[in-house]
Amino acid sequence: MAEDSFVLQNIPKTGLLLIGIGPGSVGGMSLEAIEAAKMADHRRYEAYTALWPSEELELLESTIGPIERVMRPEVEQPDEIFALARSSLVALWL
Repeated sequence: MAEDSFVLQNIPKTGLLLIGIGPGSVGGMSLEAIEAAKMADHRRYEAYTALWPSEELELLESTIGPIERVMRPEVEQPDEIFALARSSLVALWL
């Protein structure tokens, strides 16, 4: 458990967290990823190519908070995401 605390203590206050969606369920995400996502000020899910079943997204939101669904162009042209990340912590699921 000391390792978990170390990881979470090293999460920056601002910046961009890239979080992998794992094998397609909340159960496949690491505890560190879930805890880091809870700390994020903004949560974005790339909803075009990274497809999770809707019930899994709802479960994730009930665990970490609201997640905004974005399409691929926002990820490929990330000016808005980078602007947010300059002054807050942004979690992006890919």
